[in-house]
Amino acid sequence: FLILFPIYSCLLFNQAYAGEGFGYDGGLSFIYQSPNTSALESGSTLSGDFGVYYDFSNISLHSHIEGCTTPAQTTAGHLLPQSNGDAGSALDSRNKGRIQLSEFFMTWHATPETSLSTGMIDATAYMDSSFINNDETTQFISAPLVNNPIIDFPDYALGVVVQHALSDNYFGRILVSSSHGLADNPSRNYSQAFEIGQDHKGMFLDGEVSYTSSSRNLTLGLWTHTAPHESLSDSSKTNLQNYGVYLNAYQSFDQHSFEGRIGYANPEVSSGEVFTSLVYEYQRADWVFGSGYSCTKMSNHITDKGYRDNNQTLEVYLRYRLEDSFDITPSLQYFEHPVYNHDEVQLSNSLWSANLRLSYFF
Repeated sequence: FLILFPIYSCLLFNQAYAGEGFGYDGGLSFIYQSPNTSALESGSTLSGDFGVYYDFSNISLHSHIEGCTTPAQTTAGHLLPQSNGDAGSALDSRNKGRIQLSEFFMTWHATPETSLSTGMIDATAYMDSSFINNDETTQFISAPLVNNPIIDFPDYALGVVVQHALSDNYFGRILVSSSHGLADNPSRNYSQAFEIGQDHKGMFLDGEVSYTSSSRNLTLGLWTHTAPHESLSDSSKTNLQNYGVYLNAYQSFDQHSFEGRIGYANPEVSSGEVFTSLVYEYQRADWVFGSGYSCTKMSNHITDKGYRDNNQTLEVYLRYRLEDSFDITPSLQYFEHPVYNHDEVQLSNSLWSANLRLSYFF
């Protein structure tokens, strides 16, 4: 719900406002990973989410509390971040797991067609949204198959989102937020996250239009990150901006769903220049099969040739519903030229990882 609420809110624009009421939801996610290399030890991560909301006649308040364990320093959850999009989602300045208030915002349904949300928000929950590769607790765990990695999204940040139903099937969204969210500041505290207009800070702006029907979605978006960026090839250029464009397409029929993503970012400051992904989902009453592939074309401006090989990710999973609120999901990942910090570990150009995820929802 926490991820898909913005999508559903768009689909429900033309329905009557809900009545007053209090509600909550949440879940726990345990992920065990076992890579096929001695350079990475097997390890596990645990995370939890708890959301509380209260609806008035045309205003709703939302809060999202999040917590996670500390990823072990020798495991894939720490050394290979792209392998686990759920690892380290709530860390303090010492890179230790913690419990934090990640989101707190108000949504005003100004009309049946228009809503405005403002406060501490998650930009990825509103923009570049996906139906079948946007949630690491139920779908893919590979970070490139959760969000587009070359969009320069801030972490949880102060911002505002306006959503408007242009017609029954066409929607528009505009998001304006601080360029630096909670985890983007050295101290990772709220006082720095609430500072706007400080040195080396700017704005993140994203606008998109989409067509949505019961079985199809098409989204086109443009974004810019105005905080100063340093050129990858010329360290004397320190006041550059990042920007990009993205396109998402989704189609479903019967139990089959397909979705593709493509994006472009400024190659002078973004290590990834072009991103593409294609995912497939087959859904039955008690189980879901998913497979996904992504490729990131690295920027030619990167001077260290060790980071210039194009990164590819492949993942397959089978999610089985044991009970109404409990899922078990074995998965297998393959990485070609994975992206990681070469100063921490040296990995081969290709590696595998066998994984198991246990998810509980309430």
